Amino acid sequence: VGFGHIRDPHDPQVSILEQYSSQILSSIKHALSAGDGEEASPTMFAAGCQVLETAIKQGLIHDLMAFKRMVRPLIPTKKDELSGYCAFENFVDNLRLKDTTEDNDGGDNTKNEGGADKRHSLLPRICKVATIARLEYLVDSNHDGDGAIQEDGATFLANETKALRPTLATHAAAIAVDGVLVCREKPPPSEDDENVFEVPLASTMFANVRDADFYTKAMLAKSWAACACYSSVTFSSLLTEDDGSLDQQTKDGYKTWLHKIAPLLLSGLAKAARAVSMNGSGSQRTFARAEVPEETCTFCLRGLGSLVKHSLLPEEAMAELRSVISMVSDIILKPALNKSDQQTAKRVESLLDEASSLLKELAIASESLPPEVQKAVLVAILQPLDALQKGEVDVAAEVPAQVIASHLLVAKTLASKPTAGEALVKSMMKLSLDLLSTNQDGMVDAVRHAAEALLTACFETEAVTPGKQYAIASDMVNQQKWDTWMGLCSRSKDNALAHSLGAVREALSDLTNPVRHTGALSAVSQTMLGSKSAETVALMMQGVGPEVMGLFAYYGTTATPSSTQYRTSVCADCVKILMVSYNHLVATGDDAKLTPFVGVSLEAWIGLIQYNGLPNQPSPQPHADPSLGRMGAQAIVRVARTSPVAFKTSMAMLEDRPRAILELAVRAEMSGYASANATPQQPKTLNIKSFQRS
Repeated sequence: VGFGHIRDPHDPQVSILEQYSSQILSSIKHALSAGDGEEASPTMFAAGCQVLETAIKQGLIHDLMAFKRMVRPLIPTKKDELSGYCAFENFVDNLRLKDTTEDNDGGDNTKNEGGADKRHSLLPRICKVATIARLEYLVDSNHDGDGAIQEDGATFLANETKALRPTLATHAAAIAVDGVLVCREKPPPSEDDENVFEVPLASTMFANVRDADFYTKAMLAKSWAACACYSSVTFSSLLTEDDGSLDQQTKDGYKTWLHKIAPLLLSGLAKAARAVSMNGSGSQRTFARAEVPEETCTFCLRGLGSLVKHSLLPEEAMAELRSVISMVSDIILKPALNKSDQQTAKRVESLLDEASSLLKELAIASESLPPEVQKAVLVAILQPLDALQKGEVDVAAEVPAQVIASHLLVAKTLASKPTAGEALVKSMMKLSLDLLSTNQDGMVDAVRHAAEALLTACFETEAVTPGKQYAIASDMVNQQKWDTWMGLCSRSKDNALAHSLGAVREALSDLTNPVRHTGALSAVSQTMLGSKSAETVALMMQGVGPEVMGLFAYYGTTATPSSTQYRTSVCADCVKILMVSYNHLVATGDDAKLTPFVGVSLEAWIGLIQYNGLPNQPSPQPHADPSLGRMGAQAIVRVARTSPVAFKTSMAMLEDRPRAILELAVRAEMSGYASANATPQQPKTLNIKSFQRS
């Protein structure tokens, strides 16, 4: 795959892998068809499943029909003998493969009638369930719609497996149990030496462990974590989504399976976390069956997160959960703060996402956790943030930024809780303010947005007094953190907006700094457009109205070098502000204020038209933009149609020259800007001579 991503030197638009995609997909299809028929080859089917997963991960299957053709062989059929959901206590009696090593006649009972080895007869079933489990994980990981499996493919997979969810979850859990048993043994020195695989107890699916050949055991070892994750997520969802159709016995059966899986997830996560080498150059595989520690950790974290989210983690697992949380923090999250290379970022991206998601679920459910687990969660969340505050983390690097952004969002969850302590809220607010106040070059946007979200959450708590809110809002204006300022003002219990408008007026009046006053104007425009409160609109009109009109005149009617670069955006924001204010006055029905406002607005729009002209009446002024004139004409026509009385009253107060410009603009807008110099088309005359008497 790594070689295949190299671009073709003769056609740089495609990779070498894409050029051979048709042959690769054909081979996969052939391998997947090897699981059926008299000449079935379970090992080839297993290889096809693994290559199919890789092809989907690499985005090699773009077409929906091709995706359907590849996935359909994975859907279990009657031949797979997946006889529906089965409770754990009944699984052995009903679904376990019988012992084939005993033969009363003294013959070899490991062969079927055709001479094929029956010891890998369950391999296709294991491969189907495990591959579906991995594909479901890919679907669940696709949060932004840009994943390996697109929405239509995910819908197809969900429809095909919907009725089989309890069945698949049951067999996935059984595979997880047996896979852990296999992993407890040492890896074999070679494929011919299978004795080291022996386990003292019979497994869930086999009456005798010798009934599983090397390939089956290898697939069990490789797939147990994915299957444990799938079964925990599926059973948790089935219990949560229950609409009363599940009887109590079935619910108890689901919970029994979860109680069997939870210890596997915890112990497997602990073992795999120890094997993860964040300081190494690549993944270190701990078993000959290719169990990758990072992958195992990822699946275990997802499974545990689902159990915590749905409050289904057994009480007896809480003691081990505390040590696992500390291990995840110490071995996975903290070392990632010192990583900056792209190779590491790609390798641990999913792992870090799942670790952060687990911390978030634990933070949400913190009140229901034992005190010692709550403490471990708090330490795991705050340790990276403490390193950040000490300046030990480079938030411009991709991997540390991913960790810090996720921890800031988890801290936001904690700070938003009613039970959050005042000390925690104030410390988080100070951290977010320090982070936003520091102009760090190259800071990843995700970190900045997370810091803004954390600050906003702290802003809403009882621990932050109104006076502190006012001071913070004004400070954000002075630092030109406009997004943060808008978020704070919209969530302030008291009106922090009113107390920070003085700083906003100062920013709007600073014509020497275009970046400052244009940023302030954009923030004012967005705040008014996004607000549903009449008080906010009125407060803005009274607080910064003169400054907005001054900027409108400066940018719309002058040609100074500093005004040309931002002219279009500033004029657009000013027109938006005027129209929002106009709509507010119309809604309130206050004619005493509406008519004067319309008069002032008309003068501003007429000035814009006079300087910039119209599409059918170009202006000779330097840097004139007819599109700006049209913007003013559209606003005038809107007012004329919706408030004719106020419009006529204001128009009557205009002098002759401005009134003529207004009338010209209205006619041009109403006529679609027909060219003023266009020669009118002459009507055709009737030619009498062409008529003849019949």
